[in-house]
Amino acid sequence: PFFSALLLFTGVYLDQATPLIYGTVLALLVGVAAYRAQALDLSGSLAAFLSGALIFGLGGWVYSVPVLVFFITSSLLSHLPYEKQNHQHGGKGSGARRTAVQVISNGGIATLMVPIALFWPHPMVFLIYLSALAAATADTWATEIGQRYGRTPRSIITGEFVTERASGGVTPIGLSAALLGAGAVAFVGILTYNLTFDEQLSLRAIFFVIVAGYIGQLIDSLLGATLQFRGRCPVCAEDVEVREHCGRSTELVDGLPWLGNDAINLLCTLSGALFPIAMRFGLGIQL
Repeated sequence: PFFSALLLFTGVYLDQATPLIYGTVLALLVGVAAYRAQALDLSGSLAAFLSGALIFGLGGWVYSVPVLVFFITSSLLSHLPYEKQNHQHGGKGSGARRTAVQVISNGGIATLMVPIALFWPHPMVFLIYLSALAAATADTWATEIGQRYGRTPRSIITGEFVTERASGGVTPIGLSAALLGAGAVAFVGILTYNLTFDEQLSLRAIFFVIVAGYIGQLIDSLLGATLQFRGRCPVCAEDVEVREHCGRSTELVDGLPWLGNDAINLLCTLSGALFPIAMRFGLGIQL
């Protein structure tokens, strides 16, 4: 019965089903390619496939192109060589395969906007979507480029030098990369939208998306410097930002026990998504 219903659906509503079929195939190809390229582990590839099927299948090229910019550039940057000879691999931005939780924390907010756009096809929904992606891209570019080619990071709170990979540490080149990452998503997204629809988004929209992405990345760093979980390994006595180390649970030293790196990434993209909402409905600025 299921396959009969599926055949009936695709036969009667072929025009409506075709984009979803194409989107699902494209999402499958992206998920497999990411797994083979060691950008994602198995769970991450599955999460990327499900997210991609929604975005590619329901959002069309307008929503697909920006997320492809984020995904492709993030994957390429994570495999760049390190200039610093004393660099130790591991942790955020290390080039390790990303998990489903990391995929969701970076792309979950944006993915949720796509089905909303089906019921409310308003440019504002697209700007929220784009701003969430801009924040994720800004944070990723800042991390990957800053850790590889930046100087010793400084705390975003105190300005003092911090260890490499310490959350809340920033570098000039990392902050510049964040601006470029947000700009890339904003420019490509707005351009794709204007080439697709008669209703045009202004250059001001590009500016607001860039600001949204940059603010999201700054909030990520601020939370990392102040409230992120920090623990101590009972085996090696090293202070780390993960809940397990050397096969043992770490002991809370500072921060909130539930606020790990993935939760902060989610709050980063949420902050980016909320920025255009605050500008439009809070301050009455026409985007």
